[in-house]
Amino acid sequence: METPYRAVNTAVATGTLMLDGQTFRHAGPISPEPRPDGKLVEDMPQSRYRRADSTPRNRHGEGPFCRFSVAGLPAASGVYAVTVARQVVYVGMAKKSLRERWGPRGPAHIHPKNCFKGGQPTNCKVNHAILLAAQKGLAIDLWIQLAEDPRPIERRLIAELAPSWNAQR
Repeated sequence: METPYRAVNTAVATGTLMLDGQTFRHAGPISPEPRPDGKLVEDMPQSRYRRADSTPRNRHGEGPFCRFSVAGLPAASGVYAVTVARQVVYVGMAKKSLRERWGPRGPAHIHPKNCFKGGQPTNCKVNHAILLAAQKGLAIDLWIQLAEDPRPIERRLIAELAPSWNAQR
């Protein structure tokens, strides 16, 4: 079996990525929004949550966070892989729409409530990790594969690859 690193290295030139026999296409780079001085925008949305004083933060809600977008994603279900410096670091799925999963309600933009209990800790974790990788100047890319039922593919890839950002590993 090829290591994920070799598979991604091969993929960079072709626009496809082979992971455990599954072909993923390059959806695009993940590039956090820069400030005018070139440094990345760091967002701390927690103070904008109206119940911040009475609700505990989730374990990934400290931040800081970034904002980014990935254009051209389909409104279809599928599996995705995030690579950093050509290595698979996260695998996930979109039950309904990859566009919505990676849009403004997903890890691309952290809303204040997401930082607190009852919010979305996974979005916070992934967004913060993307910010840290981008601050180091590492290339971050999103790869997708359309699938009517993405669950078995996601489970198999997480078990096989043990991506460092996945909690299930």
